[in-house]
Amino acid sequence: MGKSSINRPEATSPLRPAARSILAARLRSVTRLVKDVNAGYIRKPEYIHQLRVAIRRAEAAINAFEPELRARAVARARRRLRAVRKAAGMVRDCDVHGTLLRSIEGLKGSEQKAVRKYLVRRLDLAREESAREVLAVARPKRMRAMKKARRKLVKLPRRVEGDAMSPPTLLGAALRAFTRVTAETRAAAGQDLTNLEHLHGLRVSAKQVRYAVEIFRVCLPGSLCDSTLTHLREFQAVLGRVNDLRQMSSWLASEAKSLNSAARPKLIPKGTTAEAVHEELLVIVGKLDADLAAAQEAALPLIAGKLEAALAPLEAWTREMGSPKTADEAAAELPRLAGRSAEGTVERPGRHEADRRGVGSAAAG
Repeated sequence: MGKSSINRPEATSPLRPAARSILAARLRSVTRLVKDVNAGYIRKPEYIHQLRVAIRRAEAAINAFEPELRARAVARARRRLRAVRKAAGMVRDCDVHGTLLRSIEGLKGSEQKAVRKYLVRRLDLAREESAREVLAVARPKRMRAMKKARRKLVKLPRRVEGDAMSPPTLLGAALRAFTRVTAETRAAAGQDLTNLEHLHGLRVSAKQVRYAVEIFRVCLPGSLCDSTLTHLREFQAVLGRVNDLRQMSSWLASEAKSLNSAARPKLIPKGTTAEAVHEELLVIVGKLDADLAAAQEAALPLIAGKLEAALAPLEAWTREMGSPKTADEAAAELPRLAGRSAEGTVERPGRHEADRRGVGSAAAG
């Protein structure tokens, strides 16, 4: 099959119907989960986690197919998704902190009972306030706006003949996405990883590789897809403990600072004072920071190997499939790819169950 026939828009390409199907499925997952807020699911940590993961996957699909989409529809959809993600993120943070609170050795003794009680009260109050933000997003008017944004997004514009920036095949879109996300992750890995912000940035970039593989798994050999996802999960697990300790230390430090500047008398347990809780928090933060430094030191030597195992085979496959000869041979596979359901590229976990593959740590997803 000649190169010209590959580039004929719509003739043999599964890209546009696949893009519609994947985008619609991922955005529907978000709207279904948001709709369930009013059914009381917001009280379940696994529901909030599932909502945030669904939003991240929807955003990744928009990024992957952006050259095919209307710029105004993209901006509108991203704005709606960002509002839900921000609201759900605040609730999720409270859930993660609550889980970690029970695991901190420095908070298990009877002498830390007052501090523990104060922090539990703070988390309950913060979660309640954050949950109201999520409930606001689920109001009928906001839901209608979200569904309208979804419809606008999946209504793809007419293709411009000869537009090199819009690959006419699903394979072309996959190669473009893999090239982008692996390059971004390599760049993030090249930063000073003793800096916790850079380390967090690398973790986020690696997630984008995972999401891209999930979107375009129909284009990948099964063994490559499975091994890449396995290595990426292992990589995330290496950084999971560091991220958990980083988040917890940051939160406790902010609590200590707020107690020092403006005490909350209603939350301070009887028999103690804001000053006493503040001092105890500073001691606990010091211990956590020591644990964080140790976890980071243990993780740093493992990062290069784990990342190489995850990225190198995917990068090699991307280069091979991007060569003109291989692209021509791959075109013969387009009818087979077109016949496979694009819906199959979207993972469908059980209703409000935690994504077991993405929860290696409390803050995963």
